[in-house]
Amino acid sequence: MNQETVYLSAYWRDRRTTAREFIETCHRFLAALSDISASFANRCVVVGSRPVGVPTNYAAFESLLAKLIANPECIYENPDAKAKEFTLDSAISTGFLASFSDPSPRKADETGPSIRIIGGSWGEYQAPNSVVIEFPGPLSASGTFRELAVGVMEQVLRHWHPHFACVTSTELFARLDGEYRNDFTVGMINYFADPRVVHSLGDESKTIQSEFGGAAFAIDVDPPFLQKPDQFLLCYERLDRAGLLRWPTAR
Repeated sequence: MNQETVYLSAYWRDRRTTAREFIETCHRFLAALSDISASFANRCVVVGSRPVGVPTNYAAFESLLAKLIANPECIYENPDAKAKEFTLDSAISTGFLASFSDPSPRKADETGPSIRIIGGSWGEYQAPNSVVIEFPGPLSASGTFRELAVGVMEQVLRHWHPHFACVTSTELFARLDGEYRNDFTVGMINYFADPRVVHSLGDESKTIQSEFGGAAFAIDVDPPFLQKPDQFLLCYERLDRAGLLRWPTAR
């Protein structure tokens, strides 16, 4: 079994989003993931201290997510500039946060990926928007994981349009950049909105045709990634030398 913590992470910046837009995208995204794999079919969120199953019906989903993301201590921006409380038309520079997990602890450990989404943040001092999906060990060690990872990556790109996305592991990340010198890294499946990345790829990587523009490529190493770290390191060093592993300086 794979002993590494395998995850997909995607990041983008400066995208103002209303609560309604965030909730709608989450709903479409979760539905698309459940079509890919039954491991995404059952989701729950925690409201207060209580786990609540995520409904597939949109009206019920919207009502639940609105309760999840609203913070009575925050000041929101609304179409009516005088209104500061949360509404579905609200926006906030810190963005909205929603986490989804399998309601069964056993399944969460064995087959249920966890999903954490931040969307709608903007501004120089705010954390970037992100999607982080952690895959349990038995799932990432399965013989069909690469196919699953490609499918999940496609839906992340389709629904969230990130600047960068990657399937890697905590251990591989630390091996490549333990001092956090760069903003981005490389892994098994990769996407960069900057198409210049393709000019810095070598024989260890394979370009993937992408309908989303940018540059998508794969490295032919399945988990556990640290069994063959050299191929990742070669690619990482090329992109590092080209200065492509950091956010663009112009915002």
